[in-house]
Amino acid sequence: MRRVLSKEGTVIHDRVDYSDKELNLLKTILAKGMESVAQVVSDMIGQKINMSVPEVSLMSYDELARICTCDIDEPSIGVQVKMSGNIEGYVALFFPPASAYCVIDLLLGNERGTSSHLTDMGGSALCEIGNLAGAFFLNYLADATSLRAMPSPPVLNGSAVVIQELQSFFGGSDQSGCNKAFVAQTVLSYSAESVDTLFFILPTHESLATILGALKKSGKESDGGT
Repeated sequence: MRRVLSKEGTVIHDRVDYSDKELNLLKTILAKGMESVAQVVSDMIGQKINMSVPEVSLMSYDELARICTCDIDEPSIGVQVKMSGNIEGYVALFFPPASAYCVIDLLLGNERGTSSHLTDMGGSALCEIGNLAGAFFLNYLADATSLRAMPSPPVLNGSAVVIQELQSFFGGSDQSGCNKAFVAQTVLSYSAESVDTLFFILPTHESLATILGALKKSGKESDGGT
């Protein structure tokens, strides 16, 4: 598999028909979405929260599964939101367990280290973050591309279950490039704490082509059509 580092430092996996410009446009859309999530969460809890997107890459679903299920004893916790409309597929936010418990304690106003397992209330808090992340991302994507994707209510699952469902949804084709996902490293920080999460954009093969085509057009238009 080819692995390229762009001039801006963005890691790119695999051969897919897109340029640094399209990837950076997507990164900008994601960054705007995460900034909006951070503002809403800050208002909710009365504490300044920052969410940044330092890296965006394109991964195969096999890579995605390895990342999300590397800890068999306590796999990552996933919040998935199904997309429908011009774009079909899923967006999903994955939390390593330690990050999930930090975020839950923050949102529920608990002392750090209070949460050590997933409760119904904690799951609801994570779903709210996943719901906000998916909704804001899709809103900014619509503004940038004129594409419309409607989110479904968020679903919370262990990563193994989420991966199984995603592979079932996307695994019916062996065509080159069908099983790819955009992955954004997302850093949530507050006070002196910082936790890492992963935001996945999981379109169908046709929707991926639609997104890339729209981003190409958006990039040309932003450069005056050159």
